Amino acid sequence: MTFRQGPIYEVTCFVDDDVVREFDEWLEQHGREMLRLVVITDCQRLDVSGYAADRAGRVCQYLLETEDALDEFVDGPGADIEAEIAALFAD
Repeated sequence: MTFRQGPIYEVTCFVDDDVVREFDEWLEQHGREMLRLVVITDCQRLDVSGYAADRAGRVCQYLLETEDALDEFVDGPGADIEAEIAALFAD
């Protein structure tokens, strides 16, 4: 078993069924881009259910190297995630 240490930053989204395919494609690309950042050691996407029948739940977890890396991420790329999602997919 492999253990990874470091803080996790998590974003949860509930996406309308009519755009879930496009959102999933964006999320895959987004995850690859985030892994290019030195401070992120892993990025995982999880599907979740139970919010609403017409919305798909997605969780994206970012594993960061250190607490300082988390602070850097939250103040930088992490702060832009919600705005980017809203710009691309509206509500």
